[in-house]
Amino acid sequence: MSVPTMRQLLPKEMIRPLTELGKHNWIEWWSESTDPRSTGCRTRFPNDPALNSSWIINHIESIASQDAGQYFRYYVLSKALADGPKLIRPTEEQCEALEHVDVNVLFEEYEQPFPIFIAEIPDEYRKQLALRFSEECPRFVLTFHDRRSKYIVSLCEHGVSKDGAYTIISPSSCWRTVEDAIQCSIVSGCGIRIVEVLLRITFNLGLLLTRYGAKDCGPVDPAAVQKQQRGALQKNKTKADRAKDLLAATISLIEFEQEVVFFDKAASGEPHPDSDGAMKRPHWRRGHFRRQSCGEGRSQRKLVFVRPCFINAGFFHGELANTSYQINSGSRPKASLSMNPLSQSEASQ
Repeated sequence: MSVPTMRQLLPKEMIRPLTELGKHNWIEWWSESTDPRSTGCRTRFPNDPALNSSWIINHIESIASQDAGQYFRYYVLSKALADGPKLIRPTEEQCEALEHVDVNVLFEEYEQPFPIFIAEIPDEYRKQLALRFSEECPRFVLTFHDRRSKYIVSLCEHGVSKDGAYTIISPSSCWRTVEDAIQCSIVSGCGIRIVEVLLRITFNLGLLLTRYGAKDCGPVDPAAVQKQQRGALQKNKTKADRAKDLLAATISLIEFEQEVVFFDKAASGEPHPDSDGAMKRPHWRRGHFRRQSCGEGRSQRKLVFVRPCFINAGFFHGELANTSYQINSGSRPKASLSMNPLSQSEASQ
């Protein structure tokens, strides 16, 4: 697999102007109490001299005129670039375990250590999801959390060669937890079932990175970055600019600060509820987050990670990622996206 850079998510010519745009909060959104539920959105492009000669704003508006949600997509990508893109690489087993953890946290409780992070889904796990859902699984998931509005915006990206999916999750009185909202989110792109799995994995990663700590391990490819840094100092402007473009697309690797156990295994058999006393087949028992009393007078609450458990693990001889997991979604309330974009001249007033 190639070393990930932002060039796998965006055309190279967009990276530097989007980085400049991402230094500004150029979009705002809010939840509207309509039926069906909707999200209002307004763009406020900055009057920034660094962007005056850039084509990026016209380009975004042109694309978003056909699909208003693209404003969210480019906002998330611009913020990732401006903040310094950070990538975590969960293992196949970790993905499988987190798929079995309910994100049963309130919107006020959801946290992640950075406003945005990127998860790279491992190849073998992507293959398993593709077989299960009969659809190609995206390689990257970008998760953006806006602390002010409590919105969570997720991008499931294949790369520049194929469209992905964006998901907008808004706090609402219609649902109590993030898990509830996952079932009722605004989704555009690839199959909704595969998106649900990826959201559950990445939101749980965000919560666990906050709980157990995240460390910045530097560039994913340190040798390449050192080479580009030398190239950026060359007198040849063409070569120096090319090196700067490559540096702008660099992604840093993040990992957990400490070793985290993602799931438990139970090897002992459980009796089957049927009268024949047959043993239950190997299966997952779902994990979740529990609110535990703590502090003076036990008046405070903290989230405790209750790990999923693989039951009758001793009788299972395959790969954990080959096991299935079903979630009863029930009915799905519809949601929509309403736009009230300001022009560039209006935004600068």
